Amino acid sequence: MSTGVGELIAAALDAGHRKIILTTGGSAVSDGGAGMLQALGAEFSPPDAGSAGGGSLSRILGVDLSTLDPRLQEVDISVAIDVRNPLLGATGTAKTFAPQKGAGAREVELLEAGLTRWADLIDRSGHNAALEAGAGASGGIGFAAMTALGARRIDGAELVLDLLRIDILLDEADLVVTGEGSLDTQSLFGKAPSPSRPAPLPIGFQPLWSPAALS
Repeated sequence: MSTGVGELIAAALDAGHRKIILTTGGSAVSDGGAGMLQALGAEFSPPDAGSAGGGSLSRILGVDLSTLDPRLQEVDISVAIDVRNPLLGATGTAKTFAPQKGAGAREVELLEAGLTRWADLIDRSGHNAALEAGAGASGGIGFAAMTALGARRIDGAELVLDLLRIDILLDEADLVVTGEGSLDTQSLFGKAPSPSRPAPLPIGFQPLWSPAALS
């Protein structure tokens, strides 16, 4: 469940913060952000539906977002996303990321069905946000943040590179080593090591990929 993410956002509100950057990635959940929204005041019907994570999303009959913490309307929320995967479909969160976390074929089917049901209930934006790039980040937290919380999507890798002042670091470097836990097809959907990303490297600079695993 993404409940802890919602609790952290609530704690930030309690502390008086008015700008929140929600960073996504490396999540072991596939609940579409349901736990996060529930922790922030969203009410489900029946009340215990969705409490068991992504596998129980299909049990949710209704969602009331009017009960979300009203302080959310007073803050600037951004969601930093480093993948372009949508929530649903062949490149969605269940079919792409759940197998990495140990889900079998049947479990992936159940998660996809639950997330499809969840998307139908939660999408208030007038367009199919479930298919938007980045909606599948962190098991669908990206979808819930952008759709229910009105979060603005920002590029997670660029955010980190800017904080590191990568332009200055590159001026002092002879070699760039980059990588991630598992280098596979999903690495091409916007991850920092992806060759599809606009690389801020000087002419003639060649990055070295060093993943922990290849698949």
